[in-house]
Amino acid sequence: MKHHTINIAVTRTLFYCLLAVVLATSCRKEKMPEPSGEDENYFVVQDDPNDPIQHARYEFYKSTGIASFYNDTIKKKQVGEIDGKPRYTYYTLSMVYGLTGGGYISYKLLSDKKQIPAFLDLLKNNLLPRLPDAIHFPSILMLDSIYDGGYPFLNIQIADGWTSMQGFNTIGICVKDVAAMSNDEKKMYVASMLAGVAEKRLNDLDPERLQDEFFSISRAISNSIIPTWDIYMGIAFMFVFPAGNQPDAHTFGILKYPRVKLAEAPPMNDLVSMPRATHDLRAFLTAALCYTEEEFINLYPNNALYLKKFKIIRNMVQDAGFKLPG
Repeated sequence: MKHHTINIAVTRTLFYCLLAVVLATSCRKEKMPEPSGEDENYFVVQDDPNDPIQHARYEFYKSTGIASFYNDTIKKKQVGEIDGKPRYTYYTLSMVYGLTGGGYISYKLLSDKKQIPAFLDLLKNNLLPRLPDAIHFPSILMLDSIYDGGYPFLNIQIADGWTSMQGFNTIGICVKDVAAMSNDEKKMYVASMLAGVAEKRLNDLDPERLQDEFFSISRAISNSIIPTWDIYMGIAFMFVFPAGNQPDAHTFGILKYPRVKLAEAPPMNDLVSMPRATHDLRAFLTAALCYTEEEFINLYPNNALYLKKFKIIRNMVQDAGFKLPG
């Protein structure tokens, strides 16, 4: 009992001491916080008339207000010293859409800067005018390649829609040799870039509509053929069917199966895979943003499933504010 009483007395003494410190501190006048004056807009491009690449980036920035970069670190700033050595903070472009990260995003930075002027001209004249008014990019990160997934895909083409992806403070776009393209190739390239923007826009506006009207079509067919598997699982078909015996892509209303590399040695180095939902959506978005309905029918005659999904996604894209071809 005596021990217990001493503990109470000590506890009370500590409490009153802490209370006195808090009261004394709160009575002191504190200096009001003031702005640091260190805010700086890093999404700015300066001109260099003697450098054609830099000048093209500046002209694009001046006319559109969008800064373009070929490095994801856009600012290095010294913030102090530790043991006599400078300490820096880095301002970077994030390809993950969100403050907490998430997802698997892989990309390679642009290697050939000579392609930049023609690429930026194409964006300015052919891509930006087709965007909804509500969409604005703070910056563009110019890349060689980009994909979303744990394993690299082996047969990615421009028509698959994997040339752009919106991040947190930028949009990553794969830069192609625009100067060497035909008009039809430029048309497809622009549609592919728009597909990456439209994917995020449609998921932001009405993801339930996408599931109910678009994805449900291929899922219903897959449920009748492989009821225990979702067609959008994104796994290699060898785990579901004997090698090479999977149904053709058009059976499910899929434009193209991706191929994946799971290991270095055959056959795991080149496997036909189920798509994920994003693959199916981007491919049809690219088609809807590239072709008129008549052009699509001529490209895929007598395929009711393709046409049904094409019309649905075309209507969604138009409702979202994108300008369609034709």
